[in-house]
This record gives sequence, C-alpha cells and structure tokens, in this order.
Amino acid sequence: MLQIFPLRIAYLVFTALIVLVEVFRNELSFMLRVKLMIMRSKALRLTFLFSGITLSALSLLFPIDPGPVILGDFVPALALLLSSFRYYGDMGKDDLEIITGSLMESRSFRMGIALLTVAALDLLFPSLIFI
Repeated sequence: MLQIFPLRIAYLVFTALIVLVEVFRNELSFMLRVKLMIMRSKALRLTFLFSGITLSALSLLFPIDPGPVILGDFVPALALLLSSFRYYGDMGKDDLEIITGSLMESRSFRMGIALLTVAALDLLFPSLIFI
C-alpha cells in the first residue's frame, strides 16, 4: 500500500527528532516543547506506541512494489517497531528528567542517526528491497 509510505517516513523522522532533542538541545529547541507534551500525556504516548506497531505490521504485510509479498520492507518495519517502543520506555520519566535529558546521550545519538538513515534510504530508494 502506497498510503503507508509517507506515514512511515514521517513517523521515523518525527521519532528521530524527539530522540535527538536530548543530544542537540540548542539546535532542536523547537522540539523540546513537543517532547514535553508527548511525555506528559499517557494517551499520546500510547497513541504513538500503537500507531508505530500498526505501521510496522502494515509495512511488512503490504510492501512497496517490487518487494516480496510477505516480508516487504523489513528494515524500515523493524525501525518503526523499535522506535515505537521508545515512547513506551519514556513513560516513567518526570518533567525535570525530560528537560535536562538522560545520561545516555550517545545511545540517543546513535538511535536518532540510525532512524534518520533508515528514513532517508527509504525515501530515496522506495523500491529497493530492504531485507
């Protein structure tokens, strides 16, 4: 389904920006308020969690042509699934911890860059089979 493709790219880029706020606080200061709003609201976190899982499943079941029928785009679907659990992992944090950032900035940096790389490759080469 081609309708899943822009949602998949937008979800990966948005989650990468949310993750990279911890590392690039000054450059991505516009995302700090968005991150705070998401982390304060349990309903928004659950919405992002379930929408990521749903997009991941739909990406596997309905690949972009000429992908295989069953597996589809495996790497973008795996990135969607792992990034959706990032919202679940931030559920226990308080406001001060969200604002000051976590102690695992290098892990956040690697995850954010990996998500941006997967999104860029998926955007530039949509018919490339990522298995």
